Amino acid sequence: MQLDFLLKLQEISTPFLNSFFSNITNLGHELFYTIIITIIFWCCSKSHGIRLAIAVTLNLIINTDVKEFFKADRPFIMDDRIKPLYIESAPGYSLPSGHTQVASSFWFYTSMMIRKKWYSILAIVATLIVGFSRLYLRLHWPIDVLVGLVLGVVIVWILEMIFRKLKQPIYSLWLTILYAFVVPIVLVGLSGFEEGAVKVGTLLSGLLFGYFIESKYIGFKEDATIVKQVVKVVLGIAGVIIIRSLIKTILPETLVVDGIRYFVMGMWITFIAPWIFVKFKLAEKNIDSMF
Repeated sequence: MQLDFLLKLQEISTPFLNSFFSNITNLGHELFYTIIITIIFWCCSKSHGIRLAIAVTLNLIINTDVKEFFKADRPFIMDDRIKPLYIESAPGYSLPSGHTQVASSFWFYTSMMIRKKWYSILAIVATLIVGFSRLYLRLHWPIDVLVGLVLGVVIVWILEMIFRKLKQPIYSLWLTILYAFVVPIVLVGLSGFEEGAVKVGTLLSGLLFGYFIESKYIGFKEDATIVKQVVKVVLGIAGVIIIRSLIKTILPETLVVDGIRYFVMGMWITFIAPWIFVKFKLAEKNIDSMF
């Protein structure tokens, strides 16, 4: 039945739909959500930004763990009648769909943040269309998309209950070490230290450790004038791009270097960039800074 469904989608393919769904599927790519979450953290709400970052990164790591556990092949590997599109967006195993899981986690969490009917409808549509794009491109089985969607929602729901009990993600240095290093290492280890999991895990470590330092010693305010917000975003995103490419250029491409690169990116987002914002008067601070 799943095979028949994908073959039917293949029959109705057109150049326009191919292009449309190839672009739509990028709405489930982690880079898209990294940019959005970063802007939320810098310009809207630090608490929602860091919680959203935790939700998305944990979903990415757990998605890799589950894929490595099931080791399910992609449809086009299982049956050569299936002709996939945009295959470069489908590395690794098939079950569950990472694009769908990340999309469902992001849109479900933000719908809980905003709590508006129109946004909830938008969130449902965005999640479903990303999931459908993975089927149209013949990169996943329907069960992959369904499991990804459910996992994304369930993990966010569990995290939100934890957040409400803790009040804030980080209280102390020891809890920071637990959240930022022990938990990510355990989860990444379950994947067999798969490359993608290592990158996301070290990014999460950098985000959380940087958030602890920023909260304790800087406490920058997110609100600012429109001009300052634009400068913050441009400067901050430029920093992410430079770190991502510079370290890769200078040092050899190894798993350890990738881990360092993504850890520094996380620290840039939650600590270094906010410190620069305060120093250059792009943001005010709530507490006396030791930096």
